[in-house]
Amino acid sequence: MPSGRILAAISGTTMSDHPLYLDRRGTNNVGTEVMMAMGGFYKSAIGVLGTNTGTDDGGVTFSTVANNVTVSERMRIQASGNVGIGTSGPRMKLNVDSGVSGAPVTSGTTQTYGALSIEGNDNGVLDIGSYGSGKYWVQVTDKTDLSVEYDLLLQPNVGNVGIGTTA
Repeated sequence: MPSGRILAAISGTTMSDHPLYLDRRGTNNVGTEVMMAMGGFYKSAIGVLGTNTGTDDGGVTFSTVANNVTVSERMRIQASGNVGIGTSGPRMKLNVDSGVSGAPVTSGTTQTYGALSIEGNDNGVLDIGSYGSGKYWVQVTDKTDLSVEYDLLLQPNVGNVGIGTTA
């Protein structure tokens, strides 16, 4: 059995025999990702950021695997605590980069150009996205039918909302 692997199973001797298979990827099993597989096929990976010098900050990456070959990083947590989804360089505590821009979708059930979606315990959903060129949108709709729009409330109890003013 190759070194650098953890096999979790009741019985069996090959990767396809095991419900969970962990493989530290890289030259001589000193890679920076732990690959996870099920039924003999790679499904995801968790990686370590940093070097082996002990003088730099560390972090964690989370990746998915397409077609048992292509590893794509989806999220990372830096040593600073900044979390990036869709970006390898999060600038704040939560940085989401959808990689797409366009007007909010107004029909169907999939908000194609949204970067962030917040759902409550009903069908209402608050989506936030980008038109591109520094313009952003906020839309409140029904997640089962994006043509149904709901009100967006700012300061619903008391307070002021300033637009184009600093006071």
